[in-house]
Amino acid sequence: MTTTPLYRSVSACRFCGGEDLQVILHLGPVALPDYLSPGEEARWAPLGLVRCQRCGLVQLLHSVNKDVLYRHYFYRSGASGTMRAALMDIVEAVQKTRPVEPGDLVVDIGANDGYLLSLYPMGTLKIGYEPAENLVEEARATGAIIIPEFFGSPNGYRPRNKAAVVTAAAMFYDIDTPQEFCNAMREVMADDGIGIIQMNDLYSLVASMTFDIIGHEHLALWPLQALMECLERAGLGVFRVEHLPLNGGTARVWLCTLGRRPKEQNVLDQLERERQLFTAETFRDF
Repeated sequence: MTTTPLYRSVSACRFCGGEDLQVILHLGPVALPDYLSPGEEARWAPLGLVRCQRCGLVQLLHSVNKDVLYRHYFYRSGASGTMRAALMDIVEAVQKTRPVEPGDLVVDIGANDGYLLSLYPMGTLKIGYEPAENLVEEARATGAIIIPEFFGSPNGYRPRNKAAVVTAAAMFYDIDTPQEFCNAMREVMADDGIGIIQMNDLYSLVASMTFDIIGHEHLALWPLQALMECLERAGLGVFRVEHLPLNGGTARVWLCTLGRRPKEQNVLDQLERERQLFTAETFRDF
């Protein structure tokens, strides 16, 4: 019987495949995030950051088995007043940008306990992807259809209708195969739909020194330029970027089908800020 390894080492960039990975930080073996029963031993995996010299993506040098991390998950979005407000802010911002109407489909990736989906108006069709087996029934209690699997796998479930809105809140940095994920996002999004990727990003890490976002779940910390290239390969474009104080610094990246909406000035401003900040000296000092 073959046992799946707890983690594997990475020899090439998860996005561009570049093999020149510069070590930024190595913390050695660190316990995996989990609740332990009395007498239960913690599981450990190496935790270190490297930077791809080709595309600039900062990422973990090891990937922990995603079934270990996510098939039983203790965090619940709806349990925290801060996160409830943050998710409500996403839905309110969506309604100002691309109003959702009865009969529209919305898709939430990494739906957790279903709280974000519960905030959309009555009559909205709601689909969530959530691999945590212990959260599925709770999420379904919101009235949403919950797919208990990881989004983006080549043979994964795709809804027949196209989505007016696709959201991925606090989970895109967990993706080991980002190009497959972005391709799947485009596949489920309507031509006139929008998407939101919200996550701690590389700018937040470096500009605010939010080193506590470094953990086994967060496989990649994205510079905007690399993220845009990944999305564009999938036929998606970035038209707006916002930075929020949530969790020490969070990027909200707005997506559309490529060329559908013009880039707002905040996208160009963020690219320039990152161009000035992301130097070899910056990462050496970090």
